[in-house]
Amino acid sequence: GGRGGAAPGLLGLFRAVSASDEMFFPTCLALLGEHGGPGVAPRRLTYADWTDENDPRARRERSPRTFEALGPELWRRAADEGCLFLRKVAPGGVDVRLWRELVLGPRTAGAGGSADEAGDLGGR
Repeated sequence: GGRGGAAPGLLGLFRAVSASDEMFFPTCLALLGEHGGPGVAPRRLTYADWTDENDPRARRERSPRTFEALGPELWRRAADEGCLFLRKVAPGGVDVRLWRELVLGPRTAGAGGSADEAGDLGGR
């Protein structure tokens, strides 16, 4: 990998850029000389459902479906595909306490945190 001097200036390259994670992370890895390297798995990071609600065998063309809420089954599907993020969750669809329990396990679900972490993300 080429971790030369690219890292310190990397954040500056993205200050005025609005990019989805599926574009942002691979671009960062490429700029660091790590894209396609031995430590980088060739898979997506974001789970999205592109199936058409009217025909589950068909794919949507423009935009993935919106998940109404994060729950154990949705998290399991995403995790089974190795994804770290969900794409298009409805505003208010992620309760941080549930997310913490699903992602970090039940031991941390009752752990303290900031007021912002106490409940619903409210579409942020």
